[in-house]
Amino acid sequence: MSFAGTDEILSTRIEAVKRLRRILEQNPFITEILVRADRLDASNWYLAAGCISQTVWNDSHEFPSTANIKDYDLVYFDESDLSYERENFMIEKSLEIFSGIPVEIEVRNEARVHLWYKDHFGYTIEPYRSVENAIASFPCTATSIGAKYDEKGEFLVYSPFGFEDLFSLITRPNKRQVTEENLHGESKSLEKTLAPSQSDPMAGRKVKRWTCPKDILDLMIAADLAG
Repeated sequence: MSFAGTDEILSTRIEAVKRLRRILEQNPFITEILVRADRLDASNWYLAAGCISQTVWNDSHEFPSTANIKDYDLVYFDESDLSYERENFMIEKSLEIFSGIPVEIEVRNEARVHLWYKDHFGYTIEPYRSVENAIASFPCTATSIGAKYDEKGEFLVYSPFGFEDLFSLITRPNKRQVTEENLHGESKSLEKTLAPSQSDPMAGRKVKRWTCPKDILDLMIAADLAG
């Protein structure tokens, strides 16, 4: 038994995952990171956030697949040891595993983010319950996404807000984390997420840019929060 529309929704999601995989596999750095990441032995990991969304946006504008990506975020969740030393061990291990991939790969244990979040963003957050819970709180709906290969080599995606904003090039604030109380701090984070690098190989072309002056960004978020 299935409800009306269920099959159509499932079919749409399957097609979206296929489309995302096709796009991501054009980025050789993402492909190599996903292939090697299992060797990190990290608990429930995903390659997530801006490297995923920017690769999609690069494809939409016919940019090189690796353009405008500052770093590649590999997130995992291990609440058995919240020490800095343990996370640093994983970071050092990742340097060996990902050796030869000429990009910055940031490995972070989302189980301990609440320990340092206030120092970076000015307000406290509750501890995340899982890596999926963390991804679902990323500043933008389009960047709240993670991808990985499982132990059988199957391509898996976690996208709590679906794919519409991602494929439609919409930078919508995530109301799970961005509130009027923490608007100022999160807008800084959004600005970093959206801004491209200065070395744009496609400079001069008339295309939509992923920059937004901070005062306009504040207004944009405030308007969406009020909606």
